[in-house]
Amino acid sequence: MAKKRTNGSGMISVAFVFIIFGLAILIGGRNDIKSAFMKPYDIYDVNYDEIKVGDAVKTEIYAALDTYGTLETTRKNSKTGNVTGRTYSYFYIIPVYDDYDTYYMSIKVEHDDKDLFEDICNSTWDVIQYGDAGYYTDVPYEFEGNVQKLDDEAYKYMKEWFEEAGFDDDEIDEYVLPICLEVCVLSNIRILTIAGIAAVVIGILLFVLYFVLASKRKKKAAETVASSSYAEAAQAVQSQTASTNYVEIAGAKFTQEELDLINALIASGSITDAIREVRDRTGLGINEAKDIVDNWGNYYNK
Repeated sequence: MAKKRTNGSGMISVAFVFIIFGLAILIGGRNDIKSAFMKPYDIYDVNYDEIKVGDAVKTEIYAALDTYGTLETTRKNSKTGNVTGRTYSYFYIIPVYDDYDTYYMSIKVEHDDKDLFEDICNSTWDVIQYGDAGYYTDVPYEFEGNVQKLDDEAYKYMKEWFEEAGFDDDEIDEYVLPICLEVCVLSNIRILTIAGIAAVVIGILLFVLYFVLASKRKKKAAETVASSSYAEAAQAVQSQTASTNYVEIAGAKFTQEELDLINALIASGSITDAIREVRDRTGLGINEAKDIVDNWGNYYNK
């Protein structure tokens, strides 16, 4: 016979599904959680040291030096393992500032925007070469996304670019930042993050509800058992009391049943039978037994 799944186990299963689903969303987007709940800022409205990993950013990129690395991502058929497609992303160097100096961070650019960034790089070098800010591009790159930590391999390539450009190690350590702008739709991140949190909360609430209901069921069952046990105990005590309690009359012990019998005889008018019962149980004479029956109220108190 197949085991029937109870409502309780079903609730636990649903709770697990919600929690696992929510955690999968949150863990998968753990690097974006901070940016989901903060107002985006323009990196050119703040000093370089105010730009932190996880920050939400909306800005216009109008200057870039060069690309230093390419990231190739392949898509494979899950059954055959054959490569079905490739996409490319490019890492470009962009300037950020404080009141006195220029620092450098990265931006990750998708293939469709590569030509635009090449134009931005060309215009930037025109400014560097001719010293005229009018050479900056008229078509900046509109960026929306967040700040991520640059992985070690990419940061290595970035530093190599600056080494070739004539920067020494101290300058690289001071001015080359291991952070990167990455494109994402902040509203989508916010929705996904809220959905993940909501799923976890619902799962936890289902767990709490399950244990509350289980506690109530357990309490009700305990009360039912206690009530049944009390009734059984009361019945047993009553039976025991009926069989063991007695009244002593003229040295003889009368149980409740015996007292009830004599009382019933007296109540029905069978006085002679009542006297005989008292005489037989006590061994008294007729007159002594009659005195007891005549004063029966002193002995019988039900």
